[in-house]
Amino acid sequence: MPESPAERVGKQAGVTKQASGAPEKALRIDVKGLTLRLLLSLVVPVGVALVLDLLVGTWPWMTLATALVCIPLATVIVGNATLRDFERVVAQVAPYDVPAEDDPAKKPADAAEADLTQTAFSGGGERSGS
Repeated sequence: MPESPAERVGKQAGVTKQASGAPEKALRIDVKGLTLRLLLSLVVPVGVALVLDLLVGTWPWMTLATALVCIPLATVIVGNATLRDFERVVAQVAPYDVPAEDDPAKKPADAAEADLTQTAFSGGGERSGS
C-alpha cells in the first residue's frame, strides 16, 4: 500500500507510532527547541559581540555588524524550525486524505459538479437593456 502524505511528513519529522498506534512524539510545537535555536543564533552571538566591543573599544561597530548578520539568520533558522514542527503537528492532527482515482462512485459526482459549474458561469442567459 502506498505511503500517505501524512505518513511521509511524519517520518521526515521523526514521528513514529507505537504498537498501540499512538504517536510517540507529543502533538505540540517544540518551544524548548525553538528557544535554544534563538539563543544560539541571536542572543549568544550578539552578547559576545557586545562584550568584545566593550573590551576592545570599538563600540558599537562589532555589535552592529553581528546584529546585522544574526537577526536575519535567526529569523530563517527559527522560522524553518517552527514551520517544520507545525507541519508535523498538522500531519498528525488533520492528515491530508487523497481520494482514490479508481473509485467509480466519485467520478459521476465530479462530472456532475463540473457541468453545474460550467452552466452557471457560461452566461447562458441573454442580457436585457444592453
